[in-house]
Amino acid sequence: MNRPQEFSGKTVSVQGIVRDQPKTMRCHFFFPARKGMLRVELNAITDNAPKREGHSAHVEGQLVPYNDGYQLYATAVAFQ
Repeated sequence: MNRPQEFSGKTVSVQGIVRDQPKTMRCHFFFPARKGMLRVELNAITDNAPKREGHSAHVEGQLVPYNDGYQLYATAVAFQ
């Protein structure tokens, strides 16, 4: 996340611990990052992912602009 412009629009693979997953409409969650949190959008995959807060997840997708930063628009996710 230090150089998100270098990865913008490219497929990336990220692994981390699921944090701040909404209790309803679980279509996104956050991974802790060095500078805050990385939002992971799951809408392309599901409208309601299983509640996995505190568990590890491996996500593939693209970094896209979101608000004042970037989010990972997921195309695949594996919860562990």
